[in-house]
Amino acid sequence: MNENRFKKKKILKIVGSLIALAGLAAAIAGFADMGIAVKERRFPELFFLLIVGFPCIAIGSMIALSGFRAEIVKGTVKDIAPALKELNDVVTTTTEKEATEIACPRCGALNRSDSVFCYKCGAALCRECPECGKIADFRDEYCTKCGKKL
Repeated sequence: MNENRFKKKKILKIVGSLIALAGLAAAIAGFADMGIAVKERRFPELFFLLIVGFPCIAIGSMIALSGFRAEIVKGTVKDIAPALKELNDVVTTTTEKEATEIACPRCGALNRSDSVFCYKCGAALCRECPECGKIADFRDEYCTKCGKKL
């Protein structure tokens, strides 16, 4: 990370934290004055501190969080990376398995892609091209060697 960006992030963290803390202090003072005012049966003089304090807490927190954004993202990625890897492994394995298996046209059983006959019902899983003799998948409509209709 370049030095200028590091300084900006540090400033955001410090300024945001200070604004949030100032807002918290103002809100606490406003609540304290309100409690005393209710007890003394008078109008709270520092009520405006509540009105100022809460937005300062929110704005300061957002500024500070923008300074911590990279750390938050890295932590989140570190936490979810194992789950994403597991999901990727499941999807990849399923896709590879489906790509290496062929369904029998008669009974639908999944057979290895290099099978010639179905292991369950014995149906042919391939056929020979009448023109050139190349073995073709039963799903092929045309020969991949000579182009003739099967």
